[in-house]
Amino acid sequence: MRPSPTLLQHTARITLFTRANCSLCETAKTVLSNVKKSQEFEYNEINVMEPGQKQWRDLYEFDTPVVRLQPHSQVP
Repeated sequence: MRPSPTLLQHTARITLFTRANCSLCETAKTVLSNVKKSQEFEYNEINVMEPGQKQWRDLYEFDTPVVRLQPHSQVP
């Protein structure tokens, strides 16, 4: 069963801020994957240590994993 276009308009967006060799990050990915089986959401993953991610590295380097949820009302 596929979600209707109306339902997709109300989909939350989840961004996972992660880094390499982070066991907690792997656990977070698994949990989000399991949730996605029953609840549709947009998913984005950002490795804060990759080039071009200085903004996120400065914010989350020592806090990963970080899960940011934007409710459907905030998703453009």
